[in-house]
Amino acid sequence: MKAIEVKCLEHKFQDSSKISICGMEFHADLGETVALIGQNGSGKTTLFFHVVGLLTPSGGSVRVLGADVNSPGFEKARRNVGMVFQEVESQLIGPTVWDDIAFAPFNAGWAKKDVEAGVEEMMGHFGISHLADRVPHYLSGGEKKKVALAGTMVMRPKILLLDEPFAHLDPSSKRDLIRHIEHYRAEGDKCVLITEHDLGTIHLLSDRVYLLEKGKGMTFEGTPEQLMEDRDALSRADIEIPELDELFMRLRKEGYKVKVPKTAEEALQALKKMRK
Repeated sequence: MKAIEVKCLEHKFQDSSKISICGMEFHADLGETVALIGQNGSGKTTLFFHVVGLLTPSGGSVRVLGADVNSPGFEKARRNVGMVFQEVESQLIGPTVWDDIAFAPFNAGWAKKDVEAGVEEMMGHFGISHLADRVPHYLSGGEKKKVALAGTMVMRPKILLLDEPFAHLDPSSKRDLIRHIEHYRAEGDKCVLITEHDLGTIHLLSDRVYLLEKGKGMTFEGTPEQLMEDRDALSRADIEIPELDELFMRLRKEGYKVKVPKTAEEALQALKKMRK
């Protein structure tokens, strides 16, 4: 099922500036993770805001779980969409971590016992139970991201939007966040849409990639491996290929039948096979 469909989205802001996301149709299905890359100002976050219902298109169409964002049916569909902002401070509104995670389910009318069970489950899942009584804004960057993600995932959304989720995170926090994203998408009927500039992370997490260019709209769609082979697209997006991926791309050009590995362990196993 199509989780998200975008056709030539146009939006006019209050200052009369406009943004157009055309070029090719964009879609993301339940059960897959899609990366959206592009320069600042190309419209990545604007697209997100339309999907979650914070903005309304002035042209084109945006459909979420089959419902047009301008239709009455969108209100039901948007309940299945969760978003974690790049700067998570803007969405941490509870006086404590517990209250912050509980805000959305309480607002949705959940019974108190269900809210308590949901919050405890999420805090346990993200390993932040010890932070329950802490003030969110005094936490570290990685802890804030976990609280924001827990507050979003407690609602069990079918669609999860992550806007530059790894920005300002140390390696340990990044690994933790990747593990939580993989756990979420492993449920099978979920869709993850992520903006990211690190090709290694895109390759690890994403099934497909779209390139969004400022003033040109969508100009590339394909797998992470296809993106690695498109030097023009990489140059336009100002993305560098990680050295390990570059090595295996060169090995393929030399005639070796190898896949570009997603992890160091996959690379090691591939190199061992080449020795035999």
